[in-house]
Amino acid sequence: MKKVKLTTDRLDNLIYYAFHFMVISLPLIFLPFTQEWYGLIKVTLLRIETLFIISCWLIKQLFSDEMEIKRTKIDFFVFVFILLGLISTLLSANPVISFLGKYRRYEGFSVLLNYGLIFFLVNQSIFKIKKINSILTSLVITSAVISMYGILQFVGFDFAGLSRNLWETNRSFSTLGNPVFLGGYLALILPLALAKYFNSGNLRNSIFYGLMIFLIVSCLIATFSRGGWIAGFTGFILMIILAGRDIALALSKKILIILLIFSFALSVFLIYDRFIPSSGKYLSFSKRLVSIPQTDNGWGSRIEVWKAVPKIVLEKPFFGWGPDMFYLAYPRFATLKYAKLVGKSAYPSDNAHNYFLQLISTQGILGFLAFILTIFILLFYGIKFLLKQKNEERILFSGLMAALIGYLIYLQSGINISSNGMIFWLVAGIISNQTIKIPSFSVAPSKAKRSLIVILFILLFFMGSYFSIRLYVADVKFKKAGETDLFMAIAEYKSSIELNPYISQYYYTLGKLYIKLASIERNSLFFSKAKEIYLAGREVNPDDFESYSLMGDLYIKEGLNYNPDSFSYAESELKKSLEIYPYWISSRANLGFYYFLKNQYKKAVDEFNRVLEIDSEDFYTYFYLGKCYEGLGERDKAISAYKSVLNLNPDHKEAAEALERLL
Repeated sequence: MKKVKLTTDRLDNLIYYAFHFMVISLPLIFLPFTQEWYGLIKVTLLRIETLFIISCWLIKQLFSDEMEIKRTKIDFFVFVFILLGLISTLLSANPVISFLGKYRRYEGFSVLLNYGLIFFLVNQSIFKIKKINSILTSLVITSAVISMYGILQFVGFDFAGLSRNLWETNRSFSTLGNPVFLGGYLALILPLALAKYFNSGNLRNSIFYGLMIFLIVSCLIATFSRGGWIAGFTGFILMIILAGRDIALALSKKILIILLIFSFALSVFLIYDRFIPSSGKYLSFSKRLVSIPQTDNGWGSRIEVWKAVPKIVLEKPFFGWGPDMFYLAYPRFATLKYAKLVGKSAYPSDNAHNYFLQLISTQGILGFLAFILTIFILLFYGIKFLLKQKNEERILFSGLMAALIGYLIYLQSGINISSNGMIFWLVAGIISNQTIKIPSFSVAPSKAKRSLIVILFILLFFMGSYFSIRLYVADVKFKKAGETDLFMAIAEYKSSIELNPYISQYYYTLGKLYIKLASIERNSLFFSKAKEIYLAGREVNPDDFESYSLMGDLYIKEGLNYNPDSFSYAESELKKSLEIYPYWISSRANLGFYYFLKNQYKKAVDEFNRVLEIDSEDFYTYFYLGKCYEGLGERDKAISAYKSVLNLNPDHKEAAEALERLL
């Protein structure tokens, strides 16, 4: 019996340290081996760590007399939320992508399931105040390390050697890969750091956590993430309010010190703004702050995305389009104003930039209501419990509640990612197991049944880990292909597709390579191979406008260079692309070029003018517009078009010659 107790205690400790490793490693990790350094490795690690923890928990149950499952009042609602996510995935137009998540987003059902498991496992394992405080300490110290790196990026030093043109000049993104994601992460951690500071019992700890807060606040400012600023400020105010009047008065000196820390951090950025002229549009702190209510910048494009959500929801109201499938829904409902605000690429948004709108679009009204109800019950009982607490416990739970609410504020204009979502559900689990727990549920299955369950989950751990690593290796090969010679690249791209056949971008990139080789080698066989690979990519995602756009481009090039019969297929492919997403410039410009080559000048003019509605600085479009006007005999309009070409590109010889001829 003593030996069994020793084993279960060791497993408890292993789970506890695994949670420490999770909250440290997930926000910190990024590796340069894949196409993008951040999201995929974090999701891969999240899956493996979650599977490891649940396997340990099940093994612990095997050594116990009976299987004990600790419960809270919101377990049912979390379960319903996850179950509705599963139904939404199964009903999705593309269940595989809904399960895995869109490439470079990775917020599919598999990650949602991980969040649910983290919530469950925290309830089973992290319920003692000492352990909670220890986990929060790891979170705060990790965020301080991340903040130091972000501050170094802001002042121009980046030890990882990342390209400075990833974001506007000097915006910090640290180990999260995006200033907005970093802003959300720091806003989530800030109230937890404040709770640790206010609960610090001696001068040394006060100085330590005060320094942590200074680093977090400074880096939060350096992200220039307006959503992060609003969320961080909200979390701070809520922390003070929830702590209560008596505690706030007792901590008045510490609060004053925190306000001085905030003021000092703000002053540094205001001085920087004043004396070091910004070379980037958003480097100015004061200008960025003033821009919060404006709609002619990033907010404007988000508002246009939000306007489309009611139409998206009406299309599939109950279960939505499927987790992480916003990119499939939005193109059909995008507006011209959105395309103009986004600019030259005019790529449709693959996320609602509002978690609640994202949720109702992708998981439907039922999934949205399940999440809202879960959060409402958690906040209601959490605040009710908090108001009964005193001193250190009151401060601790004020920090936890403020972190949760602050992050929900951030999600009004932000995107959830795996490292932030993990912390959110971990905090939710801690709050629920302290505030709304109900009697545990115990069962005593036979040792044989328990052994079978454990064996199955251990197998699941290895299979899930293998599958996750396989997806990661596929992207490693995809990146490697872009860094080698053309023929070696073909082998690497094929290997990527074999390892992960569910990413349409892998097929598209290989197809483009074949087209490039057709031009270099003067061999039409490569066009056939490109066609074959594009069609294989289309099977992965039949509703992707880019698939039809690329095929239309292929038919034009093949028709011009090798097989005139191919040319006739271009129009239908390009029209199909524009039917899905009317503002894709590549398809619109190619369709105009197709009509130009067919001498259908009026149709070509219509298409080229629609391109210029979105991108008024495309001199190629102006040039072919001028040629179309010449073909229509409209000399003055042709002259105006050629002048526009030369205004944008004075070295354009053909436009200069055409203008000289017409004048």
